[in-house]
Amino acid sequence: MTRQSEEAKLAYRVAGECTSGTIPAGSQSRAKLTQAEEKRFIGYATGGKVLFSGWTTFPMAVLASDLSPTGNREGFHLGSVLDRMAKAMGETYPDSDPTARFVAGFTWETAVEYMHAGMNLDEAMDAAFRRYMIAIRKDVQTQVHLERDGVRATPDAYNPNVGEVESYKNSWRKMPATQAIFEDKFWRWVCQECSYAYLLGVDTVRWVVLWNRGNYSDIQGPVVMQATATWEPWELVENWRMVMVHAEAMRKEGV
Repeated sequence: MTRQSEEAKLAYRVAGECTSGTIPAGSQSRAKLTQAEEKRFIGYATGGKVLFSGWTTFPMAVLASDLSPTGNREGFHLGSVLDRMAKAMGETYPDSDPTARFVAGFTWETAVEYMHAGMNLDEAMDAAFRRYMIAIRKDVQTQVHLERDGVRATPDAYNPNVGEVESYKNSWRKMPATQAIFEDKFWRWVCQECSYAYLLGVDTVRWVVLWNRGNYSDIQGPVVMQATATWEPWELVENWRMVMVHAEAMRKEGV
């Protein structure tokens, strides 16, 4: 659940509206800090740490080709029969998650359609996995359009039941083993979702990632993993201030 400490309420007031489990309606103008509040935020910058959960398996559901639930059907899927044939021949997979392999296959097949429509590979894979995730995440709000300070943002999903931003990613890169590696190598993901959290007035994001090659070590096949991050209020504010510095530079450059 989102934390509603005095510091959190202050950070959300800076965002323009204090919310808990609801999406702010429309763009809000930036609220100005008092001198006392400004001093408190400056003090926060000397401490604090992102609360990162680490990666755990996300329980995926298997859907039919039209993204409907498969239910209990008679007979066997051809893919399951072929898996048994492969095992009988001595073939092994470098991972032990057949559901993740299925999701990876579905994502690729859908991505091919998107590439025919003009998307590049990375865009198509991201869009295909996002489509699958939205189909199984029935309790989230999608198509959330946010705008603030002349910057538009569209998070993948928002879960109002727990007050979390949800982000669905597809990656061919190595799954990071530590928080430090994740924040360093995937800083764009971190900055992006921290911005969404700020705009929505919450402090937590949940990533669900299809790592197509696992960790390139003991897991070399596709796995779907999840992790959460919770920021301190000053981190939300400072991240957005950094975004605004670059947005203002783009305006001056005439981009």
